[in-house]
Amino acid sequence: MTNAAVSPVAAKVALTVELKDAREMLNFYRGRVALLRAQLKEVRLDAKVDKITARNARAAAREEKRAEKIAKMEAKLLALKTGPVGAKAVRANKKPSKAKTTKFVTVVDQFGTTAQVAA
Repeated sequence: MTNAAVSPVAAKVALTVELKDAREMLNFYRGRVALLRAQLKEVRLDAKVDKITARNARAAAREEKRAEKIAKMEAKLLALKTGPVGAKAVRANKKPSKAKTTKFVTVVDQFGTTAQVAA
């Protein structure tokens, strides 16, 4: 069969059916594209939420560590302010005795080194 043997009505019907199939396929693929776009958007939003959650968790951990450090340093400062404890406190609270003075003499040995020695 040649193109001349096909009637114009049959060709029109064939083209109409083909056009209808093409429109249906086009609508199907448009729907598929819209669905894929929505899924991609959802995945991006989930990733963004996970990233923000992780960032907030890191910030909270940093703040917690910082608060622990501050508390530790404040405890050290308070310990320094209160003064000595135990045997050191007993020694610190004793009345001072009469001051002893010791004479120091500078001695030069045979090698030329100097040292201070109590006399």
